[in-house]
Amino acid sequence: MNYDGVIFGNGMSLNLLQQLKSLVPKDKQYLLDINDFLKFWIKGKISQREEKIFYTSLYGNKKDKWKFFELLKDKVALYYETYDADIEYTLGALLFKESEYKEIILFFPAIYNIWYIILSDYLKYLDLKSKIIGYYQSVIRVTGNPQYIWTTNFDLFAESIEPEHIHGRFLPKIRTYEDVVYKMINNGANYYFKYIWGHNGIGKLNNIQQVMKFGDYKNIFDFDFFFDNCISMDKMLIYGMGFKKSGFTEDLRTAYPKYNKAAFGAIIDEHVLMRIKGMQDLGILNQVDFTYYNDEEKRHFEEVTEAVMIKKYDLIKCQDFRFSIL
Repeated sequence: MNYDGVIFGNGMSLNLLQQLKSLVPKDKQYLLDINDFLKFWIKGKISQREEKIFYTSLYGNKKDKWKFFELLKDKVALYYETYDADIEYTLGALLFKESEYKEIILFFPAIYNIWYIILSDYLKYLDLKSKIIGYYQSVIRVTGNPQYIWTTNFDLFAESIEPEHIHGRFLPKIRTYEDVVYKMINNGANYYFKYIWGHNGIGKLNNIQQVMKFGDYKNIFDFDFFFDNCISMDKMLIYGMGFKKSGFTEDLRTAYPKYNKAAFGAIIDEHVLMRIKGMQDLGILNQVDFTYYNDEEKRHFEEVTEAVMIKKYDLIKCQDFRFSIL
């Protein structure tokens, strides 16, 4: 299959980590998933080294913050007692509510990055870098050496193929929490992080537009995907992006039946879909292929493409793309 452009999401990293799992000792496999890692953390089951990295990444060398660290741990424990593991969904569901999880929402950008740092350091310790590079080389090979490569992922696993990170990227090292903050406004009352967060695609697009008002945003973000109309593609692949319904629609479904299926304004990452439609309308993209995992996800994609009015597309099982660490 030959594509002019590829954009991939979390499903790409999940596939990679699943393939690496057999090469990771069983007692360390909790590192392969952010939710498993946090569950081990709140139970005191991560190593002392991992705990130290976690703490110092948030508070630096300050020795008097352990009380706050433990309070954060308690909040995370309460979260996992109440909600499932999908933090992005929960952020959307809690967006317009007073929430006892506001500390998690505030700290999660840093926590997510810290998990990646700990995981990537351990994979490096296991000498798995060549496996990771080989995996992404297979992505290039299977998709026909595309000219354009984008990702919504923050992680840096794919850096050997130099993707543009359209939502920002993780830092390879964090000295304090403030490192993940891009800009503070209103005397520190509001933050823009070095990653684009939002409850749905419209919220993320608004965040992108606000960030672009700062003159140095190009040092952090790769936004050309959304605004470069000199792009020209016959076929484009979207791999590992589920375009789930945004969490905040839960409370709307009873009053507004249209939200029982994917609807414009209520899809995570729908700003990417809007751009795809815009590319087709401009004539700079002909066809887009979406990958799906199972029949349920396929039906969801049919709803999504109808809601956003994507013109020419195909749905392909993600299993048909043989990306491999071998």
